[in-house]
Formats: sequence, structure tokens, C-alpha cells
Amino acid sequence: MNLSIQLLLLGTVLLCAIQYPGAQTSIQVQVNAGASTGSIAPLWGDHYEMHLLYGQGGNPFYEGPHQPIINDPAFVPAMQQLRPRYIRVSIGRADSPPDTNYYSVNTDILRQLPCEFYRGGNSMAEAEDDSNYHFGYLDSLLQTVYDIGAEPFVSLDYMPFTLSSDTTPTPPNPFIHYLAFNNSIRNAPPIDNAVFGRVFYKLIKHCYEQFGVKYFEFWNEPDQYTLFFWSGRAEQWYNAYSAVASQIEADPALSPNIQFGGCSFAFGVLFNTFPIDFFQRIHLNNTRMDFISFHPYSDQGAGYDGERVAIADQWRLNYKPGATLVNAEWGRLDANAFDPDYGLWGDLDYGLWHAKAWIDMLDRRVAMAHQAVLFDDNGSNDNFESLGIYQVDPIRPKPSAYVVYNMNKFNDTPNRLQVSTGAGHAAFAGISDSQDRIVIALPADKPLAAQNTVQLAVSNLPWSSAQFYAYRYELTESSFANGSVYNLTLSTSAAGPTFIDTLTYAADGNSGRLILWELSLNPVSGLPTGAPQMPAFVVFPNPANGQVQLQWNGMIDKQATIRIFNSMGQQVLQREVSTTATEMLDLSALAPGIYLVQAQAEGGRPAARRVVVMD
Repeated sequence: MNLSIQLLLLGTVLLCAIQYPGAQTSIQVQVNAGASTGSIAPLWGDHYEMHLLYGQGGNPFYEGPHQPIINDPAFVPAMQQLRPRYIRVSIGRADSPPDTNYYSVNTDILRQLPCEFYRGGNSMAEAEDDSNYHFGYLDSLLQTVYDIGAEPFVSLDYMPFTLSSDTTPTPPNPFIHYLAFNNSIRNAPPIDNAVFGRVFYKLIKHCYEQFGVKYFEFWNEPDQYTLFFWSGRAEQWYNAYSAVASQIEADPALSPNIQFGGCSFAFGVLFNTFPIDFFQRIHLNNTRMDFISFHPYSDQGAGYDGERVAIADQWRLNYKPGATLVNAEWGRLDANAFDPDYGLWGDLDYGLWHAKAWIDMLDRRVAMAHQAVLFDDNGSNDNFESLGIYQVDPIRPKPSAYVVYNMNKFNDTPNRLQVSTGAGHAAFAGISDSQDRIVIALPADKPLAAQNTVQLAVSNLPWSSAQFYAYRYELTESSFANGSVYNLTLSTSAAGPTFIDTLTYAADGNSGRLILWELSLNPVSGLPTGAPQMPAFVVFPNPANGQVQLQWNGMIDKQATIRIFNSMGQQVLQREVSTTATEMLDLSALAPGIYLVQAQAEGGRPAARRVVVMD
């Protein structure tokens, strides 16, 4: 073939590609089951939710107090299905305040807010006085996280009223609800860093000793400058951080057992001068910083910007090479900038872009990734109206929650395998410690034409010529609408060192699909194991000032003994109850304080939950 004909044919191919961009895409996924590339951090198990106890709702000036989330009967089953790993919570801040007291200019009201954990004066003597600490709200919040089956990642992002250098409340604006939490007090530097450091040290020590909390993050988005969360300079920021770090380092019983870092940087200052100033001081003074946290938000895809992760990683390399990376918030999109190519909160594509982001973060060595948020605050029947992977009132999953459910299959395959795909696609695979089970995930894009083709090839299977079982699951908009958690589309057996599968798919509900393959030496069920389980019972409301309910989990036709102990270990109540129904307990006769509710069923081990009794 002469050169002119070759050029003519090449031009024709290029013209066709330009005129017909929707040509069928072939997605090649190749997995080398004999090549492990490290461990898999289950990032899909990390969430951000600061309103577990504050509840959901709109502006309280017009709509009244918020409605509780944890009292919804659907809350426990939803969390059992979700199987969260870590939940990022605030010690007191509320982006969406629950009632009008949080807007008050009356300092007596502000001092007595349930979340105001320190109510002493601004002196070291006052900071040492344990009677000035009121941890009822925080204890209930931590216990709620543990009851869910998760570990708390605690954000120290709330300035106590009496420690702030600005103690004059801002007059409330009834039209501004979001981020209207008396920021003139809450975002000001401390008036005395030494006192501030001691108070926050005692808070951290309490959380570790009473609950075993290990992760403490200092503040939230200080580089938004005076807009929202911090009104001081970077130097003042470092001084406050350093004061807490020094207190932790001075306690040999605490220091080696926790992780302390921060600071949820938001990339909100031109050229990132604020965080760079902070990190230079960290480096110069060799100040402790176990992890670097940041918020790589974007208004594209899943609300995730990998380039911002790269910037944070460069800070780590330059100033604190031993620190780990924590994506403390991501997933928010601008609801007014809807792009049908990406979808929004109610699309399955939104969840598929999350899966791509998890893969990218694993490539970048991110240790945690707290997606925002668990619950929307609207109560609407419209999936698209509010951020959150669950709708509320009642609690029910959106499509992106089903993506997390499916990703939980990797909880038992923590060793990452070598995977390659074509440009523009992402997949990853894991194998169990015993080498008897492999899971592969492909967040498959919505086809631009009628359909796409996927070709999977797995080589070097570790079980040689033995027979194994192969399953394929396809999560789609249709399967989600039908309530199918694991949509099984292929079940077969095979033998030998390789496995090959080919399928074609079309768009479903204007979205792509999540394709999972599960290869196992033994037949498998749909539910993954090895994930945190819910306790035998939960107690709500908590805190309480009267009656509480005990809701059982999976215990049928058994008798149980309920015992309640006070903070001194003394038994103050005992009852014999049935575990076949919700049980009511009257705590109104108990003095305010922290109590341990212990339940032991016939033939079983005791389970316990902390309950805070309020005035």
C-alpha cells in the first residue's frame, strides 16, 4: 500500500472518530493475582457527620428544633448495612445549629450549651479543676459512634466560650443559618495558649482514657481565614496547635497511644501561604504532627480533586515526611452547577465517581477519606436536593450508599493486587490473607454510544488447577431501585490459573454501573464478613433525662439481665427483661452523671453501653 493511500485511510479513520465520538468503548481489565502491591485501606468506610446528636432540620428560627437522627428506627439497620470504619465528628461545632439558643447573644445561655465542654475561667488553676469540664454531650457522641460499630475521628474544632479572645457574641442574623454558629467567638484565637493547651489536653486525655479514642484532629479549615473558622494569623494558629502538642508530648501514658495532627486545610488562600507558613514552623521547631488532613473538594465528579491531594503530599514531603495523609472532607458539589455528564447526589454516577476517587487516593497513599456526609438535612423525597448518602425522615439509602455496600466485599481481601486498565478507566483488586478469595471492582462509565464492552483477564491464580467459583455483580440504577444490594448477574465455576470474562452493558437510568467480580475456592454468600458489627443493643435517647429505650440487635426469645452502674462502679438498678421487644427503662430517679448499662443474655457474654443522665 503506497503512502498516499495510507494517509487517505488514516484521515478517514480520524474523521470518523471526530464525527462519531460515541463509538463503542472497550474496557480492558487485567489482574495479576500473583503480584501483591501492598495493603488496601478501606477508605469507603470513612465518613463525616457532625449532626448525629444535633439532628437534621432547617433554620430553627422558622422550622423549630431539629429532628433526631439516631432515634429513627431505620438508623441501626442502616448502619449495620453500611459497616463504617471511622466517622469524623466535631467536639461541639454545628454547621447547622439545632435550635435558637445557639444563636443567642446571652452569654449565660452560651456558657450552658450542651456542647460547651469547658465552663471554667481562663487560668491554669481553673483548667486543672475537673469540675469545670462537662463531657456529657461529647461522651454521648463518642458512644453513638462506637454503637454504630465505627471508630471516632475527633475534630477539635470548637473554641470554648471562656477561652476565646473574642467573647462578644455576634448578633444573630435569622436569615443566615448555615455556618452561623457564633463564629466571632468560635473562630478567634485563644486568649492564653498555655491555658488553651491544657484544656484541650485534658479533653484528649478524657476521650482516650474513657473511650479509647486514638485520632485527634486540630481544628477545621483555618486557611479560610476570617471567612468561617479562624480569624487569626498563621503564627497564632501554630502557637495554639503547638500548645496542645506540647501537653500531649509531656504525658508518657498518653503520647504514644494516640495520633495528633491536622489541620483540615481547605486550600482557601492564594498560593497556600497560610498552610505553608504553618508547616515551616512545624518543620523548624520539630513539632509533633502524626498526620496531615485536608479537604480536596471539587465541583466535578464525586467532589474530589486529586491535584489537591498531590499538594498536601508535597507539604508532607517538604515538612513532615513521617506523617500520613488524611482526606478529612470531600464529596460536596455545587447543587446549582448541575452537569448531567457527572450526575449529582442522587445519581449512581455520583457513587461511581467516589469509587474512582478511592482508587486514586489508594494510589496516593491516603490513609483515611471521610466523605461528606452521612445524612442529608432536608427530609425531602428528592435524592438530588441535599448532600448525604442517606435521605432522612425516614432514613433510606441513596444510590451512593449501595456503592459502599458493595465495596465492603473488599473488607476480607486487604492485600492489593496489580491491575491495569486502559486510559480513562480505573479498577482495583484485593486478595485475602489466606489466598483463597479475590475481589475485583470496576466503576464502569456510562457508555457514550449504545453500549460498552468489558474484558476481564485474571492471571496467576494462586490455587493452580483446583476448581473455584466465580461471581459477577452489577450495581445499576435499576438494581438500586429494586432494593438489590448485590445484583448477581453471573455465577459459574472454573479451574486453572486464569479466569476470563466478557460482558457488554448499556446505560441504565442515565448512569454507568459498578461491576464486581468475586473469585473464591469456596462458595460465598452475598454478605461480606470481617467488618465491625453492631452491639447487642443500643440505648436512646442518649443523653436522657427520663425514660430510655433499649433496642435489641439479633437476639430472639432470650431473657436478659439488665444492670446499671454509676461512675463509682456501684450497681444502682437491676431488671430481668425479654430481648424479643424494645425495652423501656425509667432513669428519672438517677442523679445526673455517666452510667454504664450492662445487658447479659442467657448463655451469652455481657454487652455494655454508656448512658449520660442529664438534669
